Amino acid sequence: MPPAILSTPSANDAEALSSLTDLARRKTGTVSPERVARHVLSVTPGGDQAVRRAALEAIARRFAAAQRDELRARWSAGAVALRSRERGPLPYRCEVSAADPLVASCDCADFLRNALGLCKHVATLLQDAAVLRQSLAATARPAAVLRWDPVRPLTGAGDFLERVRLDVLDPARHRDSAVATLLHDETPTRLAERIAFVETLHAAISSGRLAAEPALAPLLERERTTLARQTAGAALVAGLAPHLRTLRRQPYPYQRAGIEAFLACGRLLLADDMGLGKTVQAIGAAHALWHGGRVRRGLIVVPASLKAQWRREWESFTDVPLTLVDGPRDERAVLLGKTRKGFLLMNYEQVVRDVAAIEAWAPDFVVLDEAQRIKNWATKTAAGVKRLTPAFRLVLTGTPFENRLDELASLMDWVDDTAIEPKWRLSPWHTVPSEDGRRSGGARHLDTLRTRLSGALLRRNKRDVLEDLPPRTDIRVPVELSPEQRAEHDELTPAIRQIAARAAKRPLTPGEFLRLMQLLTSQRMLCNGVALAHYDELFAGLAGRAPTEALLTSLATPKLAELRDLVRNLVVTQERKVVVFSQWRRMLEL
Repeated sequence: MPPAILSTPSANDAEALSSLTDLARRKTGTVSPERVARHVLSVTPGGDQAVRRAALEAIARRFAAAQRDELRARWSAGAVALRSRERGPLPYRCEVSAADPLVASCDCADFLRNALGLCKHVATLLQDAAVLRQSLAATARPAAVLRWDPVRPLTGAGDFLERVRLDVLDPARHRDSAVATLLHDETPTRLAERIAFVETLHAAISSGRLAAEPALAPLLERERTTLARQTAGAALVAGLAPHLRTLRRQPYPYQRAGIEAFLACGRLLLADDMGLGKTVQAIGAAHALWHGGRVRRGLIVVPASLKAQWRREWESFTDVPLTLVDGPRDERAVLLGKTRKGFLLMNYEQVVRDVAAIEAWAPDFVVLDEAQRIKNWATKTAAGVKRLTPAFRLVLTGTPFENRLDELASLMDWVDDTAIEPKWRLSPWHTVPSEDGRRSGGARHLDTLRTRLSGALLRRNKRDVLEDLPPRTDIRVPVELSPEQRAEHDELTPAIRQIAARAAKRPLTPGEFLRLMQLLTSQRMLCNGVALAHYDELFAGLAGRAPTEALLTSLATPKLAELRDLVRNLVVTQERKVVVFSQWRRMLEL
C-alpha cells in the first residue's frame, strides 16, 4: 500500500506541502488542494522539489482529463460504475479504500504505469462525495486481499512484483498459506521461478480464492505475456547454432551475443557504437527467425539513403528473400498485397504513407534502422511506426540518449513501454536542475536508468569488444545530394556526354581530354558540396560564424552535417581520436 504521510511533517516537508498546495489551487476540482499536495508527498518519497512539482502537474492533468472527458461515477450493484459523455459506460474497475491518505486502485493502463496512485477515473470518484462514501462504506470484507503499491521506487529495478502484499483482514477465515509464504520470500528473477510465482498469484485470483485490488489482475496478465515471450526466446536461443551456421558470412562473437540477446527477449533497442555491425546483427536475427519458422513476413525500415547499402549487406549474409520497395503508392500497395512471405525493405516516408496497408500485411518482425535520425520522433513518422505491432521488434541506433531522454522514452514506447515508466518522472529525476529550478543540466541517477533498461537495451563500444574485431573495418556512409548539388552536377552531364561520344569515334585531343577531366573533377567536387565547388565565393563569408543547422543547409554541402554528427559521436561521446582525410584541402578547411 502507498506509504502514509507523517502526521507531523518535517520543516522541509512542511515547506514543500505549502508550496505544492499553492500550485494545486484551481487544478483539482472539488478536491482540497492541500489534500492533493499531501498525496504528492506520499508518492514522491526521496524525491526533490523538481520531482514533486512534476508529480503535481501529472496529477493535475488527470483531474483535467476527467473534466474534459466529462467522466461520471455512480454506485451500482456494490461497485463503482464509470461513464463518459462520448463513450458511455467504461469497462474499468475502480475503487477507493481510504480517502486521506489516499489508497485507491484501478485496472486502467494509466493507473498501472503512472506511479501516482490515481488516474482520471480515481480523480472522478474523489470528486463525487456520495459515491465516494458508498465506496468507502462497502460492506464486503474478504478474509484477505492481495494489494499492490502503485508507487514505483525512484531507484532500483522497480519490479512491480516486489510491491505485491497480502493484507489479511480476518485470520480466522484466511486459508491460503501458499500465497502468504510466496510473498514472504524474495521476489524471484530467474525465469522458471518467476513463472511459478506469477502463476500462483494468477490462479489464486482467477479461482476466487483470494480477493485482489483491481490493478493486480491486468498486471499479472501483462507479466504472463512477457514471460511467455521470454520462454519462447530461450528456446530460440537454444536452437540458434544450426541456423547461424547457414549464414553466408559468420558474425563475430559479440555480434552473435547481440543476436542471442534480441532473440531471448524478442524486443530490443540495439545501441552499439557505429562500426560494430548493428546491421549484421539484425540480418542474423532475421535469418534465424526465418529459418526457425518463427517469422513469415518481416519489414526493414531505414532512411532512404541506406536502402541500397542494406540490400548489399543482406545479400552478402543471408538467403532470406528481401524485396526493395520503390515506386508510386499504388505499386507499393500491389507489392504488399502479393507478398505472402519474405522481407520488405522500405524507407520511413513510405511507412508513414502506407501504414494502413502495412498493418493489413501484418509483419511478424520489424527492424527500425538509424532511429535517432527520426527527428521530431513524436510526430507523424513515430505515430505511423508505432501503429505496427509485430511480435518481434528491433530498433538500431548508434546514438546514446543520456541527454535526450524524451527520444529514449519515445523509442522505448515501442520496444518496452513499461521499462522506464512513469514518464512524468523521467526528466525531473534523471536530469540535474539548474539554479532557477526549471532548465535541466546534465544527467543523474543513470544507474537506475541502466538497470531498468537492461532487459530491453544493449549497448557496446569498441573497447568492450576489441578482442573480437578485425584490424580494420571500412564503413560507407551514404549521403544524399541536396537539390542544389544535383542541379549543378547534372548541368555538366551533357558536355561530358558530347566529349565521351567523340572519344568513341576517335582519340581525344589533349585539350578535349583536359576538358573532360575538368568536368569530371567538378562533378566530384559538387558531390562533396556546392560550398567546395564555389569555395572562393563562399568561404570568406563564413569566418566567425557558428555552424548552425541553417547555415550548413544553406551551403548545400550535406557531408559537413554528417561529418559533424560522426565527430560528435566518436570524439565527444566515445572519447576516441579521429583523423579526417579528404582529397581536397579546402574541404578540410570547410
